Amino acid sequence: MFIDPTTPDEISRIIRSLDKNKSAGYDEISVAALQSLNPKINTPLACIINNMIETGIYPDSLKEGIVVPIPKCVNAREKEDFRPITILSSINKVVETVLNQRLENYLDKIGIMDKNQFGFVKKSSCEPPIMELNHLA
Repeated sequence: MFIDPTTPDEISRIIRSLDKNKSAGYDEISVAALQSLNPKINTPLACIINNMIETGIYPDSLKEGIVVPIPKCVNAREKEDFRPITILSSINKVVETVLNQRLENYLDKIGIMDKNQFGFVKKSSCEPPIMELNHLA
């Protein structure tokens, strides 16, 4: 499978689409900081991501995250009352978005997705499987 390289324009669009309200990861680079650097960081970041694609090496530092307990209920006291979330770096979010788009395009191109696959599919909802279940009942 060949993965197309990214461009500074694509990186710019991805950075603009990130939610400013999300927490910064372990590197403490916030989405707002990335967005303020957007015109200057696009080309170097595109080069780094393209190098990662070409070599197949995903730096360990991008895999690091901060695990935060989030309460499942109002009066959370026991450890079972919490669920963990991992806060990854903003740069990792850009890299993941590029790779996710490439994977989705590839799977769409080769037609590997089953017509009955509705979860985690773009422009899909829960309505078709519900209608199918209703029809079978």
